[in-house]
Amino acid sequence: MPAIKSTNPITTPIDWVTDTIADLPPLATTGETSKALRISTRTLARYCERGLLRAVRVDDSGACHVLIPRLEIERFLRGLA
Repeated sequence: MPAIKSTNPITTPIDWVTDTIADLPPLATTGETSKALRISTRTLARYCERGLLRAVRVDDSGACHVLIPRLEIERFLRGLA
C-alpha cells in the first residue's frame, strides 16, 4: 500500500514565531503586543512585571507609554516554542 502524503505543509514553531511578529513595528505598544500574542493587556502587564517580557517606558509630556521591542517579543515566543 502506498504511503499517504499530506497536501498541507507542517508549520514549524519558528515559522509561527516569524508569522506572529511580522507585522509588528520595532517598538510595539501594549495593545499591538497583546493582540499579536492573543492575550489581554493585563496579562501582558503581568508578564512584564515578572520579567518574562522586557518593556521600555517612555515619558511623553506627562503621559507614560510602555513599548515592547519586537526582538523581545521574538525572544519570548522562541522560549515557548
